[in-house]
Order: sequence, then structure tokens, then C-alpha cells
Amino acid sequence: MNQPDTEARRVLAREQAEGLRALARLIEQHPALTRVLAFPLGEMRGYVVDAEDDARGTLAEFRRAALAAGAEVSTANEIDACTVGARFGPVTVSVKAKADLMAGQPAPPVSYIPLNTEED
Repeated sequence: MNQPDTEARRVLAREQAEGLRALARLIEQHPALTRVLAFPLGEMRGYVVDAEDDARGTLAEFRRAALAAGAEVSTANEIDACTVGARFGPVTVSVKAKADLMAGQPAPPVSYIPLNTEED
């Protein structure tokens, strides 16, 4: 990782944290909104999608950081993907990576029969 990339990630991390603190203030000041916000906050999801990223390292780092932050952490190792979930009370964040990225190997090409309008 080069230095500008590291700095850009630090800036984004600060901006994301500031945004979450502002959202927390909004929720505390407007408790009537908790019902409408329960779903998006209960199921926030992130995905490792770039083959250049270390999917295994990213999920392991997320798991360690979530545990250190006091979250209830779960790991689901499925045949096609790995998902790490972190539950902070009623707020859940999960990060998922497909098996090919976890293995550090490219996915084999997948083919399917395209859907056509005659099938409606």
C-alpha cells in the first residue's frame, strides 16, 4: 500500500466516523425515528469485491476490530462465501467475501442462459 492510499483511507475513516456520530446524535434527538431506522441499522452490509484486496485479511481484521470494540461477532463459512457479522446491540454490520477471493484465486467463468422477454 502506498502512502497516498493510506492517507486517503485515514481521511475516509475520519469522515465515516463523523457521519456515524452525526447519525447517533440524530437518533438520540429524534427517538420517534427509531422504527424507520431499525431495518437499515440492523442489516448494514459490506462486500470485499476487488481481487486486489486481501479478502481473508480484511475479514480477519474486521473480526478482530469488532471483538475489540465489544461486538457480538459471528462467522459463517459457507461453500460459496465467508461472512463476518458484528452486532452492536440493535446495530449489525456484516462483511462478506466470495470463496474465490477468500482463496486468492480467480473465479472460474460462469455461464447461464440469458433471460428473455418470452419467459414473462
